[in-house]
Amino acid sequence: MLCQPGRLIVLSVLLMIAPRAQATPIVDDVSTGPAKWTDPIKVYIPLDPAANAPANPRNRQDQVKAAVDAWKAGLDPKINLPEISTVMLDKNGHDPSTGKAPDPAVDGTVIVEWTKPPAKAGHAKPVYGGEDSDKKGKDGKFLLKNQVVSTVKIQIDGGVTALEQRDKDLAFATMLHEFGHALQIDHSREKDSVMQTHVDLYSEKKSPGLSDYRELNSLYVAYGGRVDGSVIQLDTGMWAYSYTANWLSGGEIPLFQIVTAGAPVDHVAVPDGWELVDFPGISDPNILSFRVAPTDLLQAYLNEFNPSITVSFETPWAPGNATAWIGTDYAIMGPQRVPDTGVALPFALALLGLCASRHFIPHRSGSDRS
Repeated sequence: MLCQPGRLIVLSVLLMIAPRAQATPIVDDVSTGPAKWTDPIKVYIPLDPAANAPANPRNRQDQVKAAVDAWKAGLDPKINLPEISTVMLDKNGHDPSTGKAPDPAVDGTVIVEWTKPPAKAGHAKPVYGGEDSDKKGKDGKFLLKNQVVSTVKIQIDGGVTALEQRDKDLAFATMLHEFGHALQIDHSREKDSVMQTHVDLYSEKKSPGLSDYRELNSLYVAYGGRVDGSVIQLDTGMWAYSYTANWLSGGEIPLFQIVTAGAPVDHVAVPDGWELVDFPGISDPNILSFRVAPTDLLQAYLNEFNPSITVSFETPWAPGNATAWIGTDYAIMGPQRVPDTGVALPFALALLGLCASRHFIPHRSGSDRS
């Protein structure tokens, strides 16, 4: 086998919340593992600016709080998500218990803002924190590890017009969706999900769906996995890499990643029920992120009933030291540009002697991307 257990490295997530792909968790082309909350989460909710408007059926400040409470109601008590609380701000935007405005720089803070039309119905803007790792991307910059969600700002349409023209509980539905993003859940195509891409698809829902809770739980329940890999050089001069992700114990695994440092890849093959995350405008990402695609029953998670998946791809880059992530980081052999080809080939051939397997799944062009 080419892979040995390595030290745990959880790298950064550096993106704005956007419908990049249709499954969770949120990932980025320079990160392994999803960002997580580590501090208690306190959601500050300002007074509804249209509280006294005739079109307002009830104070939307209450709707926003009810949306947060709906998420809390279905959480698995065994998961490690920090405690979530809400604070209703007064007419001056102050916390009644302190008489001060919330500090957006305090870790664990979620601040809700009412926006004016024609702003989006809602939007979540996270701030992340992390530290340099010993791995670099193709631009030479260090990647990050131990990534956490520091703070989030959630914007909700505060215009009275929206209340007159749309569902009277639009603020509730919008907060359900945006708070899911704040908790680091991406969009979904599950019919029971409040994370579907268009508000009309979830505006009538009163709580997150079972699929939403399942995906959130998968981020915070500890699980164990292993990565096994092999590589051969093809007659074309390309290198064919194959990796098998294995579930060992604990919760379900929705994400499997391989650091490729910007290597150009082709003939990427993924198993049914999984997808390769697509990053618009990025042709050769630093990391290949494979995650559960939205299927009707989300049967593709790695768990005791579905304990392994295999992915493969081709690249002109020869083998070198790399990293794969499956809840834990593993030291693997992966694509690495080597300047001196005269030295690279004997080195790579020596490494190939360590391969325990040369079996690959059939190649097909790409994956189900959104």
